[in-house]
Amino acid sequence: MAGATPTATVLTVEDQPWDKRLAALLTAGARQIPYPPRGNRCGRPVLTSWMEWYTSETEARWSYYETRLRSTGRRFECRLWFAKAGCTTGTCDKMNRGRGSLGQRHWAEYLARYRDGEWRTPILHDMILEDVQCRGNRPTFLDIGCGSGFDGKPELQEKLASRAGRYIGIEPDIEVQVAPFIHEAHRCTFEEAPIEPCSVDIAVAVMVLEHVADPQSFFGKLHEVLVDGGVFWALATDARHYFCPASRWASRLGIKDRYLTCIQGDSGVHRYRNYPTYYRANTPRQILRYARDFSSADFIGFTRVGQLDFYYPCLLRPLGRLIDSLTIVMRLPGPTLAIRLVK
Repeated sequence: MAGATPTATVLTVEDQPWDKRLAALLTAGARQIPYPPRGNRCGRPVLTSWMEWYTSETEARWSYYETRLRSTGRRFECRLWFAKAGCTTGTCDKMNRGRGSLGQRHWAEYLARYRDGEWRTPILHDMILEDVQCRGNRPTFLDIGCGSGFDGKPELQEKLASRAGRYIGIEPDIEVQVAPFIHEAHRCTFEEAPIEPCSVDIAVAVMVLEHVADPQSFFGKLHEVLVDGGVFWALATDARHYFCPASRWASRLGIKDRYLTCIQGDSGVHRYRNYPTYYRANTPRQILRYARDFSSADFIGFTRVGQLDFYYPCLLRPLGRLIDSLTIVMRLPGPTLAIRLVK
């Protein structure tokens, strides 16, 4: 097996174990890494130019492969975590953990909670609390898209606000009410908000990235307002999952809103509001394209059987669960992606 380096020279490492082959290819600057022998399905790459990968060869134990790459003249450490074989908790597309990281054991515990049936919202809330607790004193918190609570849960949003010295909210939809415990609310897009540079310790955006039309401006503003070592957490739809093309086509055909109303109820009452979606910053590869000024990035994928029952009619839910099972068996990305960036 060989991989092409940026200078078109060939690095042959066939006699080495797979983990050492991967590390050697990455160290040499290879932009495309082939599958290991038993996982070579249709010749698809495990890694493309900025660590977008799909695991096909996993081990029964947790292991990692570490290397260092250079991005924009600075050292960017890359670490990839492989999920346990047969595990339905999800996968971790993981870059360097950086300052205030949670560590492998923490990720495994959180993903196990999701596998056991707990909803994603309290799990992500507890992940963010880890960073809040690491700050010691009361940090400045920025909530992008704050109007409906923390992923639709105002009580969890209030818990975060109670731990913050200053809680800033961004909500451009004037029809959505902002909770009274938010100290400072801006009724505009994040890019337009008058937030001081280097003033935010922790920023969060739950189900917002799919609605960002200009990711370059979004991540540029984000890097500007975060303090050094500041953390950005996001929960987003993973555009590598079949849910995204299905959503796009439903929008193009003009049936998305009617379908959701039929299945889930009225927009803003029984279900979330249906804003325009772009999916321009919803994969690890897309995000790393705009987040190169950050020191580290973590990507944690959530997947389990029955996770999309909310979007299927009762009679079609067995079909959705079958698709979920096949997705897990084939080690493909799940529908939900958690992102953690450190400045």
